[in-house]
Amino acid sequence: MRRRRFLVLALVSIVPAVRGQPKVARIAYLSPLSADSDKAYFSAFRQGLKEHGYVEGVNVAIDVRYASGKLERLPALAAELARGNPDLFVAYAQDAVIAAAKASSVPVVISNTQDPLASGLVPSLARPGGRITGMSDFHAASTAKRLEILKETLPRLARLAVFWRAGNAPHRPQVDDLRRRAPRLGVALLTLEINRPEDIEPAFATMQRERADALLMLGESVLTANQKRIIELSRKTGIPVMYTSPLFAELGGMLSYGANIAELCRRSAGHVDKILKGAKPGDLPIEQPTQFELVVNVKTARAMGIPIPRSILLRADRVIE
Repeated sequence: MRRRRFLVLALVSIVPAVRGQPKVARIAYLSPLSADSDKAYFSAFRQGLKEHGYVEGVNVAIDVRYASGKLERLPALAAELARGNPDLFVAYAQDAVIAAAKASSVPVVISNTQDPLASGLVPSLARPGGRITGMSDFHAASTAKRLEILKETLPRLARLAVFWRAGNAPHRPQVDDLRRRAPRLGVALLTLEINRPEDIEPAFATMQRERADALLMLGESVLTANQKRIIELSRKTGIPVMYTSPLFAELGGMLSYGANIAELCRRSAGHVDKILKGAKPGDLPIEQPTQFELVVNVKTARAMGIPIPRSILLRADRVIE
Protein backbone atom coordinates (compact mmCIF):
# COMPACT_ATOMS: atom_id res chain seq x y z
CA MET A 1 0.00 0.00 0.00
CA ARG A 2 2.82 2.37 0.94
CA ARG A 3 4.64 1.51 -2.32
CA ARG A 4 1.51 2.29 -4.41
CA ARG A 5 1.05 5.62 -2.59
CA PHE A 6 4.69 6.51 -3.21
CA LEU A 7 4.34 5.84 -6.97
CA VAL A 8 1.18 7.97 -7.20
CA LEU A 9 2.89 10.87 -5.42
CA ALA A 10 5.95 10.53 -7.67
CA LEU A 11 3.80 10.66 -10.81
CA VAL A 12 1.90 13.69 -9.50
CA SER A 13 5.20 15.51 -8.95
CA ILE A 14 6.51 14.61 -12.44
CA VAL A 15 3.44 15.63 -14.48
CA PRO A 16 3.80 19.42 -13.94
CA ALA A 17 7.45 19.22 -14.94
CA VAL A 18 6.57 17.36 -18.15
CA ARG A 19 3.80 19.83 -18.92
CA GLY A 20 6.27 22.67 -18.48
CA GLN A 21 8.65 21.32 -21.09
CA PRO A 22 8.31 22.94 -24.57
CA LYS A 23 7.41 20.73 -27.51
CA VAL A 24 10.46 20.10 -29.64
CA ALA A 25 9.78 20.85 -33.32
CA ARG A 26 11.63 18.55 -35.69
CA ILE A 27 12.91 20.13 -38.92
CA ALA A 28 14.43 18.13 -41.79
CA TYR A 29 16.88 20.36 -43.68
CA LEU A 30 17.80 19.18 -47.20
CA SER A 31 20.30 20.95 -49.42
CA PRO A 32 21.92 20.07 -52.76
CA LEU A 33 24.95 22.10 -51.67
CA SER A 34 27.90 21.01 -49.55
CA ALA A 35 28.18 21.89 -45.87
CA ASP A 36 30.85 24.44 -46.78
CA SER A 37 29.00 26.15 -49.64
CA ASP A 38 25.75 26.17 -47.62
CA LYS A 39 27.36 27.48 -44.45
CA ALA A 40 26.24 31.10 -44.85
CA TYR A 41 22.72 30.09 -45.90
CA PHE A 42 22.22 27.57 -43.11
CA SER A 43 23.58 30.06 -40.56
CA ALA A 44 21.11 32.66 -41.84
CA PHE A 45 18.22 30.19 -41.53
CA ARG A 46 19.25 29.31 -37.97
CA GLN A 47 19.44 33.02 -37.15
CA GLY A 48 15.91 33.42 -38.50
CA LEU A 49 14.69 30.61 -36.25
CA LYS A 50 16.37 32.26 -33.28
CA GLU A 51 14.59 35.54 -34.08
CA HIS A 52 11.29 33.66 -33.87
CA GLY A 53 12.14 32.18 -30.48
CA TYR A 54 13.49 28.77 -31.48
CA VAL A 55 16.52 27.43 -29.64
CA GLU A 56 18.20 24.26 -30.88
CA GLY A 57 18.19 21.55 -28.25
CA VAL A 58 15.36 23.27 -26.36
CA ASN A 59 12.33 23.66 -28.61
CA VAL A 60 13.68 22.76 -32.05
CA ALA A 61 15.88 20.02 -33.53
CA ILE A 62 17.29 20.20 -37.06
CA ASP A 63 18.35 17.09 -38.97
CA VAL A 64 20.60 18.08 -41.90
CA ARG A 65 21.64 16.35 -45.12
CA TYR A 66 23.83 17.68 -47.97
CA ALA A 67 24.15 16.30 -51.51
CA SER A 68 27.40 18.23 -52.23
CA GLY A 69 26.33 19.06 -55.79
CA LYS A 70 25.45 15.46 -56.63
CA LEU A 71 21.75 15.93 -57.34
CA GLU A 72 21.12 12.21 -57.86
CA ARG A 73 21.69 11.72 -54.11
CA LEU A 74 18.77 13.93 -53.07
CA PRO A 75 15.92 11.34 -53.18
CA ALA A 76 17.81 8.93 -50.89
CA LEU A 77 18.79 11.74 -48.52
CA ALA A 78 15.19 12.98 -48.40
CA ALA A 79 13.93 9.46 -47.63
CA GLU A 80 16.50 9.18 -44.85
CA LEU A 81 15.30 12.45 -43.32
CA ALA A 82 11.64 11.41 -43.67
CA ARG A 83 12.29 8.34 -41.53
CA GLY A 84 12.99 10.72 -38.64
CA ASN A 85 9.31 11.82 -38.71
CA PRO A 86 9.94 15.58 -39.06
CA ASP A 87 7.21 18.17 -38.59
CA LEU A 88 8.29 19.78 -41.85
CA PHE A 89 11.05 19.94 -44.46
CA VAL A 90 13.16 22.97 -45.31
CA ALA A 91 14.67 22.54 -48.79
CA TYR A 92 17.01 24.63 -50.90
CA ALA A 93 16.40 24.84 -54.67
CA GLN A 94 14.14 22.97 -57.09
CA ASP A 95 15.63 19.46 -56.94
CA ALA A 96 15.70 19.31 -53.14
CA VAL A 97 12.11 20.59 -52.91
CA ILE A 98 10.90 17.90 -55.32
CA ALA A 99 12.79 15.19 -53.42
CA ALA A 100 11.40 16.36 -50.08
CA ALA A 101 7.81 16.52 -51.36
CA LYS A 102 8.06 12.97 -52.73
CA ALA A 103 9.66 11.53 -49.60
CA SER A 104 7.09 12.74 -47.09
CA SER A 105 3.57 14.12 -46.67
CA VAL A 106 4.62 16.94 -44.30
CA PRO A 107 4.85 20.63 -45.35
CA VAL A 108 7.89 21.77 -47.34
CA VAL A 109 9.33 25.26 -46.87
CA ILE A 110 11.59 26.47 -49.69
CA SER A 111 14.56 28.36 -48.24
CA ASN A 112 15.20 29.60 -51.78
CA THR A 113 14.57 28.62 -55.37
CA GLN A 114 14.60 30.39 -58.73
CA ASP A 115 11.07 30.22 -60.06
CA PRO A 116 8.52 27.98 -58.30
CA LEU A 117 6.01 28.55 -61.11
CA ALA A 118 8.31 27.58 -64.01
CA SER A 119 9.57 24.65 -61.93
CA GLY A 120 5.99 23.43 -61.43
CA LEU A 121 6.40 23.46 -57.66
CA VAL A 122 3.32 25.64 -57.05
CA PRO A 123 0.43 26.89 -59.23
CA SER A 124 0.45 30.39 -57.74
CA LEU A 125 2.86 32.61 -55.82
CA ALA A 126 0.10 34.41 -53.93
CA ARG A 127 -1.71 31.22 -52.94
CA PRO A 128 0.52 28.19 -53.48
CA GLY A 129 -2.01 25.60 -52.28
CA GLY A 130 -0.84 22.15 -51.28
CA ARG A 131 2.15 21.57 -48.98
CA ILE A 132 4.82 23.83 -50.49
CA THR A 133 5.62 27.49 -49.76
CA GLY A 134 8.70 29.60 -49.01
CA MET A 135 11.08 31.92 -50.82
CA SER A 136 12.08 32.66 -54.43
CA ASP A 137 15.04 34.77 -55.57
CA PHE A 138 13.13 35.74 -58.77
CA HIS A 139 16.30 34.86 -60.67
CA ALA A 140 14.88 35.14 -64.20
CA ALA A 141 14.19 38.85 -63.67
CA SER A 142 17.91 39.55 -63.16
CA THR A 143 19.45 37.45 -65.95
CA ALA A 144 19.24 40.06 -68.72
CA LYS A 145 20.51 42.71 -66.31
CA ARG A 146 23.60 40.59 -65.63
CA LEU A 147 24.31 40.56 -69.36
CA GLU A 148 23.99 44.35 -69.58
CA ILE A 149 26.23 44.95 -66.56
CA LEU A 150 28.85 42.54 -67.91
CA LYS A 151 28.88 44.29 -71.29
CA GLU A 152 29.25 47.67 -69.61
CA THR A 153 32.10 46.31 -67.49
CA LEU A 154 33.81 44.68 -70.49
CA PRO A 155 33.05 46.91 -73.51
CA ARG A 156 35.00 44.60 -75.84
CA LEU A 157 32.96 41.58 -74.83
CA ALA A 158 32.17 39.70 -78.05
CA ARG A 159 31.89 36.03 -77.05
CA LEU A 160 30.09 35.10 -73.85
CA ALA A 161 29.89 31.63 -72.32
CA VAL A 162 26.80 30.68 -70.31
CA PHE A 163 26.64 27.88 -67.74
CA TRP A 164 23.19 26.29 -67.49
CA ARG A 165 21.43 22.95 -66.85
CA ALA A 166 18.54 21.61 -68.94
CA GLY A 167 17.13 19.79 -65.91
CA ASN A 168 16.66 23.13 -64.16
CA ALA A 169 13.27 24.12 -65.60
CA PRO A 170 13.65 27.94 -65.42
CA HIS A 171 16.98 27.83 -67.28
CA ARG A 172 15.74 27.20 -70.81
CA PRO A 173 13.60 30.38 -71.04
CA GLN A 174 16.49 32.35 -69.55
CA VAL A 175 18.89 31.00 -72.17
CA ASP A 176 16.34 31.82 -74.90
CA ASP A 177 16.06 35.36 -73.53
CA LEU A 178 19.85 35.75 -73.56
CA ARG A 179 19.97 34.51 -77.16
CA ARG A 180 17.51 37.24 -78.14
CA ARG A 181 19.24 40.02 -76.26
CA ALA A 182 22.94 39.22 -76.77
CA PRO A 183 23.09 40.05 -80.53
CA ARG A 184 21.71 43.54 -79.83
CA LEU A 185 24.81 44.13 -77.70
CA GLY A 186 27.14 42.63 -80.29
CA VAL A 187 27.66 39.49 -78.21
CA ALA A 188 27.69 35.86 -79.42
CA LEU A 189 26.76 33.14 -76.94
CA LEU A 190 28.54 29.89 -76.15
CA THR A 191 26.13 27.80 -74.05
CA LEU A 192 27.69 25.06 -71.93
CA GLU A 193 25.53 22.61 -69.99
CA ILE A 194 26.68 21.72 -66.48
CA ASN A 195 24.92 18.69 -65.03
CA ARG A 196 27.55 17.41 -62.60
CA PRO A 197 30.54 18.83 -60.72
CA GLU A 198 32.74 16.86 -63.14
CA ASP A 199 31.49 19.02 -66.04
CA ILE A 200 32.94 22.26 -64.68
CA GLU A 201 36.65 21.90 -65.43
CA PRO A 202 36.12 20.64 -69.03
CA ALA A 203 33.77 23.59 -69.58
CA PHE A 204 36.55 26.01 -68.66
CA ALA A 205 38.85 24.20 -71.09
CA THR A 206 36.19 24.63 -73.80
CA MET A 207 35.91 28.34 -73.02
CA GLN A 208 39.65 28.74 -73.42
CA ARG A 209 39.63 26.80 -76.68
CA GLU A 210 36.67 28.80 -78.03
CA ARG A 211 38.20 32.08 -76.83
CA ALA A 212 35.29 33.15 -74.65
CA ASP A 213 35.78 36.66 -73.27
CA ALA A 214 33.72 36.05 -70.13
CA LEU A 215 31.29 33.70 -68.41
CA LEU A 216 27.76 34.35 -67.18
CA MET A 217 26.36 31.76 -64.78
CA LEU A 218 22.70 31.03 -64.26
CA GLY A 219 21.62 30.20 -60.74
CA GLU A 220 22.25 26.49 -60.25
CA SER A 221 22.91 24.40 -57.14
CA VAL A 222 25.62 22.31 -58.86
CA LEU A 223 27.51 25.55 -59.49
CA THR A 224 26.86 27.01 -56.03
CA ALA A 225 28.09 23.79 -54.42
CA ASN A 226 31.36 24.29 -56.33
CA GLN A 227 31.63 28.06 -56.01
CA LYS A 228 35.20 28.14 -54.67
CA ARG A 229 36.41 25.84 -57.43
CA ILE A 230 34.80 28.02 -60.10
CA ILE A 231 36.32 31.19 -58.63
CA GLU A 232 39.73 29.49 -58.62
CA LEU A 233 39.34 28.35 -62.26
CA SER A 234 38.30 31.87 -63.25
CA ARG A 235 41.52 33.27 -61.80
CA LYS A 236 43.63 30.48 -63.27
CA THR A 237 42.24 30.86 -66.81
CA GLY A 238 41.83 34.64 -66.69
CA ILE A 239 38.16 34.36 -67.70
CA PRO A 240 36.05 36.90 -65.77
CA VAL A 241 32.72 35.67 -64.44
CA MET A 242 29.40 37.33 -63.65
CA TYR A 243 28.02 35.47 -60.63
CA THR A 244 24.50 35.20 -59.28
CA SER A 245 24.65 36.26 -55.63
CA PRO A 246 26.77 38.43 -53.31
CA LEU A 247 28.42 35.45 -51.65
CA PHE A 248 30.40 34.69 -54.83
CA ALA A 249 31.94 38.17 -54.86
CA GLU A 250 32.63 37.97 -51.13
CA LEU A 251 34.56 34.74 -51.75
CA GLY A 252 36.67 36.31 -54.51
CA GLY A 253 34.49 36.41 -57.63
CA MET A 254 34.84 39.59 -59.69
CA LEU A 255 31.20 40.55 -60.20
CA SER A 256 27.84 39.45 -58.84
CA TYR A 257 24.31 40.68 -59.35
CA GLY A 258 21.27 39.15 -57.75
CA ALA A 259 19.25 38.67 -54.60
CA ASN A 260 20.86 38.26 -51.22
CA ILE A 261 20.24 34.53 -50.82
CA ALA A 262 21.28 34.44 -47.18
CA GLU A 263 18.61 37.02 -46.40
CA LEU A 264 15.97 34.91 -48.16
CA CYS A 265 17.04 31.87 -46.13
CA ARG A 266 16.75 33.90 -42.95
CA ARG A 267 13.25 35.03 -43.93
CA SER A 268 12.17 31.45 -44.69
CA ALA A 269 12.23 30.81 -40.94
CA GLY A 270 9.12 32.98 -40.77
CA HIS A 271 7.23 30.44 -42.87
CA VAL A 272 8.49 27.66 -40.62
CA ASP A 273 7.27 29.51 -37.54
CA LYS A 274 3.79 30.09 -39.00
CA ILE A 275 3.40 26.45 -40.05
CA LEU A 276 4.54 25.12 -36.67
CA LYS A 277 1.92 27.38 -35.09
CA GLY A 278 -0.83 25.90 -37.24
CA ALA A 279 -0.87 27.83 -40.53
CA LYS A 280 -1.48 25.88 -43.74
CA PRO A 281 1.51 26.13 -46.12
CA GLY A 282 -0.82 26.53 -49.10
CA ASP A 283 -2.20 29.75 -47.58
CA LEU A 284 1.25 31.35 -47.17
CA PRO A 285 2.40 33.34 -50.24
CA ILE A 286 5.77 32.65 -51.85
CA GLU A 287 7.93 35.64 -50.88
CA GLN A 288 10.45 37.32 -53.19
CA PRO A 289 13.46 39.62 -52.73
CA THR A 290 12.90 43.32 -52.20
CA GLN A 291 16.07 44.27 -54.08
CA PHE A 292 18.98 42.97 -56.16
CA GLU A 293 22.57 43.77 -55.21
CA LEU A 294 25.51 44.58 -57.47
CA VAL A 295 28.78 43.66 -55.77
CA VAL A 296 32.18 44.38 -57.33
CA ASN A 297 35.39 42.77 -56.09
CA VAL A 298 37.97 45.31 -57.21
CA LYS A 299 40.82 43.31 -55.67
CA THR A 300 40.02 40.35 -57.93
CA ALA A 301 39.54 42.57 -60.99
CA ARG A 302 42.91 44.21 -60.38
CA ALA A 303 44.62 40.82 -60.03
CA MET A 304 43.08 39.78 -63.37
CA GLY A 305 44.16 43.02 -65.03
CA ILE A 306 40.59 44.18 -65.65
CA PRO A 307 39.76 47.85 -65.06
CA ILE A 308 36.27 48.37 -63.62
CA PRO A 309 34.51 51.37 -65.23
CA ARG A 310 33.63 54.22 -62.91
CA SER A 311 29.98 53.93 -63.94
CA ILE A 312 29.86 50.39 -62.54
CA LEU A 313 31.63 51.36 -59.31
CA LEU A 314 29.16 54.19 -58.74
CA ARG A 315 26.20 51.87 -59.24
CA ALA A 316 27.59 49.11 -57.04
CA ASP A 317 25.84 48.39 -53.76
CA ARG A 318 29.14 47.14 -52.40
CA VAL A 319 32.76 47.44 -53.55
CA ILE A 320 35.23 44.94 -52.12
CA GLU A 321 38.74 46.39 -52.04
